[in-house]
Amino acid sequence: MKKGLIFLTILAIVLSLLPSGCFDDNDSPIAKFIILTTADLQSQILPFEIEIEGEEKEVGGFEKIKTIYQNYKDRYGSVLLVSTGDDLFGPFYKIFEGRPEIEGMNLCGYSVVTCGNHEFDNGIDFYLNALKGAEFQIVSSNLSIADDTTYNPIKPYVIEELSGIKIGFFGLITPDLKKVSNVGEGVEINSDIESVARQMIDELKDRGATVIIALTHMGKKLDRELAQKVSGIDFIIGGHDHLYVHEIVKNPSGKDTVIVQAGSKGVKIGVLEITIKDGTVIDHKWQTILLDENVQGDLYVHQRMQYYMDEYDKETEKVIGESKVDLDARESFIRRQETNLGNLVADSWTSWIEGTIALVNSGSIRGDKIYPSGEITYKSALEILPFMNEIYEVELTGEQLKQILEISASSIIVSKDGCDPQNRASSGGFLQVSNIKFDIDLNEEPFCATYNDDRTIDYIINKGERVKNISIVIDGDSKPLDPEKRYTILVNGWTVSGGDGYYLFLEPGISKKNTTNVAVDLLIEYIKKFSPISPSIEGRIGIIDEK
Repeated sequence: MKKGLIFLTILAIVLSLLPSGCFDDNDSPIAKFIILTTADLQSQILPFEIEIEGEEKEVGGFEKIKTIYQNYKDRYGSVLLVSTGDDLFGPFYKIFEGRPEIEGMNLCGYSVVTCGNHEFDNGIDFYLNALKGAEFQIVSSNLSIADDTTYNPIKPYVIEELSGIKIGFFGLITPDLKKVSNVGEGVEINSDIESVARQMIDELKDRGATVIIALTHMGKKLDRELAQKVSGIDFIIGGHDHLYVHEIVKNPSGKDTVIVQAGSKGVKIGVLEITIKDGTVIDHKWQTILLDENVQGDLYVHQRMQYYMDEYDKETEKVIGESKVDLDARESFIRRQETNLGNLVADSWTSWIEGTIALVNSGSIRGDKIYPSGEITYKSALEILPFMNEIYEVELTGEQLKQILEISASSIIVSKDGCDPQNRASSGGFLQVSNIKFDIDLNEEPFCATYNDDRTIDYIINKGERVKNISIVIDGDSKPLDPEKRYTILVNGWTVSGGDGYYLFLEPGISKKNTTNVAVDLLIEYIKKFSPISPSIEGRIGIIDEK
């Protein structure tokens, strides 16, 4: 073969492999690059079993994320891996202080990450300490941290370059951060995400960014509103509500803003291919890849993550008791009605302090599955109650207790019930209870109020009329709620700080005492003491369905 022909053949092969620097029919340069994205990994560092369309599959894990990233990197070159937050979560995060998750993300090749609300569950200092090992960049534009913080790698925005194109990333965290996480002192959230976004867009364009990408952890609803109200964002890569999303929204300038979201726990990875011509996005392709047995995990990453899991298992594999019945932790049930697991957790509190009423926010009860009857381990208990919440004693009048129950009942959203989701309790605010019984009538008006950033309320739109027939039931003695009588209520530190919309605990004159006992410790001790246990649904919360 002639030298010239050999050269042309090699050149053709090389050009066919390059995703950038190509030319269209009019000889105008085009560029292509790929953004890989994950959302809400929740410390799921290794593959795990899940049922998909009736079939058990092993999915997720950093080892599979690494494989996908490396395959795309080797094939196309112009690839970035990003995350939209909630990568650090629960007892695993607490025990290892984020080291496995951060190491795993480093090994996978993450470039840009925004933070989610669960990163702050142990306070800002805990999170910043975890980030000391990060080799990736962290962005959050509407979050500010006190200047006296010794180490703060979180930036409002960053610029990455691929295929000769400057890509500007900025981050947005849920305006409800202080409502849904124990952030601690020295952290402020700008809830005016539209003005923050406009400022970031201007600054990124001034620095030469051609493509603007918002990494958000605030849910599809706010992502859509942002796209509809603010021009200049090419892509919103979101997280927070664990959905698979691909939408195209017209912004005020009439151009497209693309919204994508890649589910949760690394079940799938999102692949966003972007095509640029003359400084403008002219095309995109979106797909999600299931990280199942068809994706061979990276061996070294697996070994490193398995090391941490082995250490974790040593601490948590000990058996603490036995249950004669399945325990229901499914979110779709425990956040809308009484469940036997909710009763178990609540009873573990009231058995510890007699004569009290327990109100357990269902968002603190995790697992989102049915725990089968049989042995219960420390690991299961820590998975069920991962947040290390301390228990508080609070003195409330019967009238105040009724209002707390109305807030809880408002977390159940009924079509056209007249109250915006941001003006009521979140789904995790639904209360599981002990030593109290009542009905919730979904045909009546829910509690509704406008909230301030500090979890207090501006004004009450509707006090709520859903809760009926309240009785206090202690030691088998049932008495109607007395509006004037004072009752001792047990709630966790999250609820007593106004989390999930429980503003009333923040009002002056409310007596609060931190018992310093941790909720999961009470559950463990209860199971040990009364094993084998067999909690049941007892009619503590009656639901009157909408007509």
